[in-house]
Amino acid sequence: ILLSIFTDLLCGVFSLKLNVSNLILLNIYIVLETILLLVIYFIIIKSHIWKLIIPILIGFFIFYTLCFLNFKNIKTLDSILLTSESLSVTTLSIIYFHNLLKYHEHKNILSFPFFWINTAVMFYFVGNLFLHLFSSYLQEHALFAFYELWGLWHSLLNILFYSLISIGFWQIKQT
Repeated sequence: ILLSIFTDLLCGVFSLKLNVSNLILLNIYIVLETILLLVIYFIIIKSHIWKLIIPILIGFFIFYTLCFLNFKNIKTLDSILLTSESLSVTTLSIIYFHNLLKYHEHKNILSFPFFWINTAVMFYFVGNLFLHLFSSYLQEHALFAFYELWGLWHSLLNILFYSLISIGFWQIKQT
């Protein structure tokens, strides 16, 4: 949440005060957000196989970012990076739900804080998957539609995301 707030403020400064494109900041945010989420799932998921796969995914995102920042146009959101993030985090979210239901570590999962955080992650990344997948195409061929979808759909999912995370934080206080 702090990373998101910091990035939003910095993007506002770049866009409004400096009159500079803030898409490079958003692309860097995507990588940092992905790495942070992968590290969280690395800590939470107990499976030995995923303890090996998650560092490989982190390495992929770091490698791709270095290539992306050096060789590609950094004036657009990268749909490969966004889609990879959505697929990776969605997969880990499903695996976490599977483990949560399979091992019955909690009597009431609705009072377990990470259940709500994982639900937020699941809804956000599954809901934005096709927007992420087609973002480069929309930016090139239908920029107005891209802004409408990003402004409406992405914002609605963002509100749901932070609302569910808030419930998770509230559950931390309750437990």
